[in-house]
Amino acid sequence: MATRHTAGTAGSRGGSRIPVLARGTSIIGRERELAALTERLEAAGRGEACVVVLSGEPGIGKSRILSEFAERALGDGWIVLSGRAYDTEGMPPYLPFVEVLRQHVHASSDEALQPLVAAAPEVATLLPEVVARFGASPPARRSPESERYALFQAVSDFLVHAADSTESRGLLICLDDLHWADRSTLLLFQHLARTISAARICLAGTHRTVGVDAAHPLSPILADLAREHLYEGIPLESLSMEETAILAAALAGREAIPRALAEALHGRARGNPFFIEEFVHHLQAEGRDLDDPAVASAGWGIPEGVRQVIGNRIGRLRPEDRQFLRAAAVLGDDFGQMFPTISRMLDVGVSILAETVEEAVNAGLLREDGETYRFGHALIRDALLDDLPLSRRQRLHLSAASAIGEVYALSLDPWLSAIASHYRLAGPFTDGEKAIAFAVRAGEAAERALSYDEAMGHWDAALRLMSSHGAARDHQLAILDRLGEVAQVSGFDAYARSIRYFEQALALHEAAGDRAGAAAMHARIALVLAAASGVNDNQAAAHHLDTAAPVLESGPPGRAQLSYYSALGLLAVWQENPRQGLEASRIGMELATELGEDDRWVSNAVMHSAHLTKLGNVGESIELNSRAWEAADRLNNPFRSYTAASFQATRLLKMLAPLEALPWVQREAETPRQLHAPTRRTALFGNVADAHALAGNLDAAREVASTTGARGGPYLALYEGNWDRLEAGMLGKLQVAREKAAIQDQGQLLEWLAAVREARGDRAGAIEALTEAVAIGRAAPNALVLMSEGPALAILLALCGREAEAGSHLERCTEILAAGEDWRGLAGRVALAQATVAGLGGCIEEAAFSLAHAIETFQSHALPWAEAEALLLWGQILARAGRQHRHEASQSFAAALAIYTGRGAGKPWLERVHALQQAALGDKPTTYPDGLTEREVEVLRLVASGRSSREIGETLVLSVRTVERHIANVYIKTNTHGRAQATAYALARGLGVAGLLER
Repeated sequence: MATRHTAGTAGSRGGSRIPVLARGTSIIGRERELAALTERLEAAGRGEACVVVLSGEPGIGKSRILSEFAERALGDGWIVLSGRAYDTEGMPPYLPFVEVLRQHVHASSDEALQPLVAAAPEVATLLPEVVARFGASPPARRSPESERYALFQAVSDFLVHAADSTESRGLLICLDDLHWADRSTLLLFQHLARTISAARICLAGTHRTVGVDAAHPLSPILADLAREHLYEGIPLESLSMEETAILAAALAGREAIPRALAEALHGRARGNPFFIEEFVHHLQAEGRDLDDPAVASAGWGIPEGVRQVIGNRIGRLRPEDRQFLRAAAVLGDDFGQMFPTISRMLDVGVSILAETVEEAVNAGLLREDGETYRFGHALIRDALLDDLPLSRRQRLHLSAASAIGEVYALSLDPWLSAIASHYRLAGPFTDGEKAIAFAVRAGEAAERALSYDEAMGHWDAALRLMSSHGAARDHQLAILDRLGEVAQVSGFDAYARSIRYFEQALALHEAAGDRAGAAAMHARIALVLAAASGVNDNQAAAHHLDTAAPVLESGPPGRAQLSYYSALGLLAVWQENPRQGLEASRIGMELATELGEDDRWVSNAVMHSAHLTKLGNVGESIELNSRAWEAADRLNNPFRSYTAASFQATRLLKMLAPLEALPWVQREAETPRQLHAPTRRTALFGNVADAHALAGNLDAAREVASTTGARGGPYLALYEGNWDRLEAGMLGKLQVAREKAAIQDQGQLLEWLAAVREARGDRAGAIEALTEAVAIGRAAPNALVLMSEGPALAILLALCGREAEAGSHLERCTEILAAGEDWRGLAGRVALAQATVAGLGGCIEEAAFSLAHAIETFQSHALPWAEAEALLLWGQILARAGRQHRHEASQSFAAALAIYTGRGAGKPWLERVHALQQAALGDKPTTYPDGLTEREVEVLRLVASGRSSREIGETLVLSVRTVERHIANVYIKTNTHGRAQATAYALARGLGVAGLLER
């Protein structure tokens, strides 16, 4: 069993060793950073996994500190695995993690490794040697996103098992130069950071700050992890003047250097260790006496001075040595594994190259790195490339592409990306046919490795080469088809690129008079445009579908037809055309089943479910959506699972069933498959926050929003009283929805506008918004809209004396209810509307019956806000019914206030209750501490006067049992125990006998 091992050379493209500082100098001025790293490592040893990233400018010492950290961890009994990204053209995807995994595989026995591979067979995607060694292979192909998630989770599982399966203290993974990593590597890094929280793993990395701006792919990854509190950044500062002096003395082999020289070095090198080292070696190479005061005043420039120093050192080499270094610079940072290639490029023997390498190492331009070589610093390679004329550099790239292909002809797969990149960078000197062929093959290799962004990069290059070299139309169409599909897998932000690729393909089909091909492209473009993404354009999607219809509605079953009916069903969701959408999604489900497209069946089933709900088939729709989620869960498809869970929860929230909606999104948001889809995961947690807020749990909603980065949903904003912000946001979104012909969104936004306007007393504005929303529901038809907005509109119309109009809306709702479907909390809203219409019509007993049914429904579905609104309405109805109901009306207002106060509603809600009470009863409402109702205060005053429960009952005309219930409520609300404490409470707050006599 392997318990302790570290990086080493391993295989054709793997094996990395974190470099040590040249010439054996020790680390200077980095005690604080090393102490911080050690502290994090100790926490990881206790099962508190950590992710820590060192950052700083080039030359500041990031790699050196990481190397020292790794050496110390190894000495303390940790497994240490390392990998790095290279500044190399055509670096294979996931290379840093391939190096990490390969080191562990090569250092472990079959007995120790077998359980790890068995638990995570997908690692064979990255390590072909696993197949040869264990006969393992990745599972059968699934949807692209499912495959990438499975790969990410497999790497995570493999490393967690590696950390737990040995007697070591844990696993330290060192990833150097993350600023050069491909996007797929960075996404895997992010996924690992999110899945190792309870493992004995420390994930440490480095990146430059120079060139890593907001547009760099590393920036959003680190921003997401920082927001989720999953990583700690350690910025490396410049060395102080004293530290500069110590380092310079160590480099010069002296105990000390003159202070004037130290000050000059510090000022001109700005505390950068690499710059300090370059200046010291430059001075030594020129034979300068470091004790000479004139040295400190020599004219140096930074950073130009460092470039000059490097240039001077290169210039002192023999021409053949410079030629070798330029070839190495063109090959990239991992040239040390490619000496046979350099030999072919320069047409010299490898033995001669060995002499050249020795000269370059002695000059400090190269350094040993385990069993291979690297540039002494990235700036040395930069200087070599900058000095090469463009045409010469392009010819070297062409030579490199040809040489790599010849040297590795028997095993090209690991080198396809490099060959393709060198052919591309050869510019006008390239061999067009070979450049296209290798770009296509490199893209295919990246796709097999589930590195979709890199696949797009290669195929994009192939497409440009095809255009400039006049490739056949069929070849261009094949690449455009691949690009359009893989762009969608890459993420919502690449949907615009997908459309552009399909539009290019459409133009080629139309130019060739290919009606079937053009129709297929119209359908695929429509499906992307109809998606709920930033490129959504429903009108354009409808135009594409209309154009494709004559060909695809009569054509044979195939993927083009599946795209067509899927797009038609999805567009019908947004445009409120449920009857057409129901039929289109039914055909889409059948086609997906026939073609074996399980994930497409899920998406069509979700759409079919949505249309069923709109047509009033609630039970069938929820059951179908449940089956769709179960199918997506079996496929482990992150996007389809998200869609099914989100649609189900959104529907249940609109039906006022927050506790039924909550587990759907809570469960999906917490699945590992959503960890590498932060946008979707955040949206799911937004639904979680909405469910909590609707159920009256505002603290829980705030906690979810703050800990997950989810935006507080509209429910939270509404009940916190942030009405101005909510209304402004809804108006802006409504304008966008109108522009995009997103009719479903318009209905939902109008409902929110009405809620805000009614809350702030703009009854006319609320009626206007609800009238438009109900019109949408009737035109569709959409029973969900009619059941949600119809009762609200009926209530407002009744309050405005428009009983006949209110009755017509209410009648449609009762017809829907008569079908026997379970409309959850919306049934209570209909009952409340019935109570309002009956009560305002003078039928108080009938109204009371309906009100009781409404409140019972609201309570059974955990809807305290709806219950409070019902009590407010009841107070207004009773106030209009006459003075004999005045006391009961006052109690109803007080009960509503108690709910708002107890649930922590925003101040505007409390002010609203007071305003409605004053308007209804004509007097200033009295508020009492701790949410006590008026009746409870009356009972408390009598308790404080010494009355027994029987005497209180006789005074207030209440039963003894009712009095005891009020007294129990008083004890709970005031946190008192017994009559003596309650009496003291009343007297302290002016609620005692004197208050009673005044009343």
